[in-house]
Parts: sequence; C-alpha cells; structure tokens
Amino acid sequence: MEIRGIKRDTWTRLEKRWFYVYPLPSTTPHTSTPSLSRTPEVDPISVTALLLILNLTGTIMEEALHHNDKVYTYDPLPDEQGYFRYIVLKPGSGDDLLYCDIHIARIDDVSYEAISYVWGSEEEPEAILRGENMIPITVNLHAALARLRLPNKTSVLWADSICIDQDNLLEKGHQVVQLSSMYRDADRVLICLDADEDGHAIRAPAPIGEVIQRIQMVVATIYPSKWNAFPWPDRDDRLLYDARWISIAVILRQGSFTRGWVVREAAFAQAAIIIWGSVEVTWSHLVETLVWATGRGVSLLESLGVVPEVHVLAYETQHLERVRMFWSEELWNSSSLLSYLNYGRSLGFRDARDRLFAF
Repeated sequence: MEIRGIKRDTWTRLEKRWFYVYPLPSTTPHTSTPSLSRTPEVDPISVTALLLILNLTGTIMEEALHHNDKVYTYDPLPDEQGYFRYIVLKPGSGDDLLYCDIHIARIDDVSYEAISYVWGSEEEPEAILRGENMIPITVNLHAALARLRLPNKTSVLWADSICIDQDNLLEKGHQVVQLSSMYRDADRVLICLDADEDGHAIRAPAPIGEVIQRIQMVVATIYPSKWNAFPWPDRDDRLLYDARWISIAVILRQGSFTRGWVVREAAFAQAAIIIWGSVEVTWSHLVETLVWATGRGVSLLESLGVVPEVHVLAYETQHLERVRMFWSEELWNSSSLLSYLNYGRSLGFRDARDRLFAF
C-alpha cells in the first residue's frame, strides 16, 4: 500500500507515531492505552478509513506536527554568548521511534559530537520525541540519527535543526555566530552521507588506506617535508588501476560534498568522520588521498570525476607541511578568501548570503 508517497517500509513507523499522538480506543474491552512498542489493536477498517480521510488534507506526520499541544516548546537560551542546546539520544535500533532529552549548557562544558548532514526536503517531515512532545526534523536528519544511535547506551549530540529553535529568528542569529565554536569544540564532527545502496561504502576505504600508508612512509623519511619531494608512482602501479576508485567517486558525488557548510564544519573539527552505511572514513584521509591523486595519480582524475576543490583547499590551508610534497614552490598559490569564494561557487546553500558567511 502507498498513500501520497508513503512507502510500505515506512508506513508502520508513521502509523505508530500517529497513534502515539492521537491514540484511538481499542475494540478489545479493558485494554489499556496502546504501547509504543507495537501497533494498537484497533479495527483495521476504521484505521484505514481514518488514514484515507487524513490523506485528503496532508500526510499523517503533517497532521500530527500541526497539533500544537504535542509540538515541543523550547526553553530560552541565556542571553550571553557561549551557551547552546544539545541532545541526549536514547538507545534504540531498527524502526524504533527516536527519543531524546534536550539540555542547555556552555559549549565548553559538554563532551559531544556534532552532526553534519544535508537538510533535504522538508515537505514530508519526520519527528523525534522529547517526552510526549514531537520535534519535526527532515527525513535526512532522521536517517542520520537512526544510523548514529546506539542499541544499549545514550549518545550526546548536537544537530542544528533540533538544538536551535528554528522559529526564533533572534536565537538563530546568535547561534550562527558561534557555529565555529560548536564544531571546533565537538569531540568529533560526523558527516552523514546518503544510504549506501550499491555496496560502495565497504570498497572505498581500501585505496584510501593504501594512499595514506604510502604518505606516512614518505613523511617518516623526509620530515620536515620538502617541496615536490613525494615520489611518482610507476606507470604500472596497481593502485592506479584499482577498480575501487569508482567507489571513492561515488562519495564525491554525495550531497555533503556539494553543500557549502560541510566545508567549514569539517575544517573546524578536531576530528571529522564520514559516516557512510556501516563504514567510517576520516575526512582528512579522504582529502589527503585526493591531494595525492591530483598531484601524483593524475591518471585517476577521469575516474574520480569532479574533485571538490574547496575541501582540498581547506585541508591544504591547515596541512601545508604535508601538501607541499606534491607541488613545486613556484607553482604554489596560497589560499585566500577569494580562493574559497571562487571554488565555492558550485556549492549549494539554502541562503545565498551563506556563500560569504560559510568562509
């Protein structure tokens, strides 16, 4: 069954949320309020009729989120800078509903991980529950949280659309000013990619790992590094012909690498980790692999397609002592704000003004 784009594999989850917000009386006498762990035992004909009626005015989630008594109301943040909200994501797995607690604290008083993701469409919102109240979130953030939550313990996280009151323009302005602090102080920044539907995620780490191993071996012998000192691979080097470079190309086509804010979020991070399916790849390792490919593995560029130059630029700015091994000093151009703006022209932003603010 599919109603207004709601596929069978998401129907049960939406149905559970609807009953949580608007519990229906059970047809079985002396039955208590339905448990969240299973769909209530109600007359399927009545349920189907109700769902079809609701479908005339919007999806189930849209109706639920407009029920104001059940939408979460944010406590205000302190006026002084340095405060933020963070969430404690409750344990769960599979299609379990998402639950969290929301807390306010100074940024430097909390150990947390920040989520970097592509917002995506807001037309059919999902939700996360805080007690009996719902917080609307995008489908992409819902998928990221479901992937990141742990089965047996809580997770302390920061995600912009939950931790910033999206209806409070004054608060949004204050919080945007300190975004760099939020990403810099996070233990890790988790860059969540789309689902891995074709099995590329498990293949991508191998060539990245081999390139990083080669770089580390060279750095150990010529540190501090010299300009253009990294050896060129042989023409028949098997790494140049590894079919798994195609999987790295798939990473680069993900929305996160065409979203402008991800560059800043990754560059500010103490440690930025790319989350793709069941695989985790260090952002710096991926970008350093691209530096090697553009500086030494030129024949790979056709396989890789468009290399996200602004990510490479952000890495080069912080790691010149490693990057210069691949370039001659005469051809090197130091990065600048104009460089970022130039390379960032192809990046996507929700607000055109962010093309400047992001860099």
